[in-house]
Amino acid sequence: TGSTTTSIGTSEIYRNRIQMLNSTSTSTTSHRVVGMRINLTNNAASIVRVYNNTVYNLFNSSGSTSTTTRQVVGIDAQNAGSAAGSSHYYDFNSVDIAPTTLNYSSAAFEIGTSSPKFFVRNNIFSNRTAAQAGTAKHYAIVGTSATTFGGAGSDYSYNDLYVSDDVGTSGHAVRGSTTNYDDVAAFEAAVAIASNNITMDPFFTPDLHISQTGLNSAADPSYAANSPWVTEDMDCQARPAATDIGADEITLTPKSLGTIVYNQASTDDIFAGTTDNPILRIDIPVTGNSGTLNLNSLVVSSLNTSDADIAAS
Repeated sequence: TGSTTTSIGTSEIYRNRIQMLNSTSTSTTSHRVVGMRINLTNNAASIVRVYNNTVYNLFNSSGSTSTTTRQVVGIDAQNAGSAAGSSHYYDFNSVDIAPTTLNYSSAAFEIGTSSPKFFVRNNIFSNRTAAQAGTAKHYAIVGTSATTFGGAGSDYSYNDLYVSDDVGTSGHAVRGSTTNYDDVAAFEAAVAIASNNITMDPFFTPDLHISQTGLNSAADPSYAANSPWVTEDMDCQARPAATDIGADEITLTPKSLGTIVYNQASTDDIFAGTTDNPILRIDIPVTGNSGTLNLNSLVVSSLNTSDADIAAS
């Protein structure tokens, strides 16, 4: 895990790709795997800006069954507690939690105190943990209070909080202290500083580029004023006035159909009773990522003169 502690001044952490972290300890006590750990001090001039980072492929093979402490956390903010008066900014990050071991709890983003100001905006916090048994849980966000997720002026807005599996049982969008919020509507109803958050599958590629067109131009429309330090995405691609949630800015291209290619693998006789014989392959190439192409019909005709079914022989 990484950590930064600032006593005074502004630190910026941006455009990092953090992946493939794993704890292989066989101990059943706490062995946490954390992508980013950020702590500030009790100073009003202590500020951190964390943006355009990707965190993914975090695993914990330790065998720990601790559920009071998340054993895998994408971004862990101020887990040291306190830091009243400091300011944490988390903008346009993409975090994906998808462990293969299901005996421990996890979170994409977690805060260890509600004392500092937290500005958490335009992030994708995705937790794709499968259904869990017992007391193990998985979350997009975890906080220390049911209703207070930061000091006065804090803001949690325009984030994509995605939990893919077992929502309402072992999966929850947000946990505040001991209170679980299954979806963003429940979270925003209970937490006054939360607004305009959404839930949708980002359709991440393996390196956390996105192909979810619903995230296109869905970020804070005033992001340029609220986060003036963010002018590009994780690939140094300029962000337009209407930009995308998460670290990746996608360019929408209307879908179009290429040349349909067919291949008849064999013209040999096929014996009755055999299976899985390659007869015909049809490739339908589609380019672009926006819009819908409808396949209305596909007709395959035989070459026998009556175009009737060919009887088995």
